[in-house]
Amino acid sequence: MNKELLYKKGLLLKIVSWENDGDFYKTIEYNVDSIEEAKAIKVICETVFQSCNNGDGGVGNSSDEEDEKETIIGHFLDNKESFKQLMCLKNYETVIKNVEFDADQEFIDDEATVELLYGFINDLSYELMSGSEEGYNFRICESVTLYDIKEDVHLDKTEIKL
Repeated sequence: MNKELLYKKGLLLKIVSWENDGDFYKTIEYNVDSIEEAKAIKVICETVFQSCNNGDGGVGNSSDEEDEKETIIGHFLDNKESFKQLMCLKNYETVIKNVEFDADQEFIDDEATVELLYGFINDLSYELMSGSEEGYNFRICESVTLYDIKEDVHLDKTEIKL
């Protein structure tokens, strides 16, 4: 008998996303370390990773990097709570290290900071929703659900020789 770990004990997010006009649905399972991190990801998914085409103000289905940078930076400057949540993410400090950025700033004029923040959000999008099937830079988040897995869940399987 062979045991395969399906879910490890802890917090698990299920993130459902799509692109274009509802094509290429995907569900990604993503482990988080805390409720705060889960909330931060949910806020970012439900704001930044919304469609750029229907007035939601997101970057989903976008293919223009300069517009995306402006939208992402603008979002975090206009939504101080979202920026504070972004700082809760486990790998934020390692990626954005040595950059002094105050959540109360009114604008960002440092191109290096813009590039780091854009790169961080781009990588986060890929981790949370995977890549595009149709050439968009960002997918659209449909839902984020948090699960508390109480103990490791294994699948017992036995190979049957044919």
